[in-house]
Amino acid sequence: MYSALANIYKALGENEKARKNFEKAIELCEKKNFGLLLNYARFLVELGEGKKAQEYVGDIEGLVAGMLESETKEIAKAQLKQIKEAA
Repeated sequence: MYSALANIYKALGENEKARKNFEKAIELCEKKNFGLLLNYARFLVELGEGKKAQEYVGDIEGLVAGMLESETKEIAKAQLKQIKEAA
């Protein structure tokens, strides 16, 4: 729910509300969620907060390493590379 709200607020340009909802979603998530962490890291990069986005890179890399399907893994690696380069 919080992740969906974060994306809605992001689309509306209400960045602080989006940030709070992303952070709440991450806090409540029992297991680390690749899509959630990647979306939040991208959001941070878009806001010019690449250093903050880097805090999530290790978790994202760990989740990528655990992916079974090679095509999905390669897409995930490419998206992670964009975040690293933007920081």
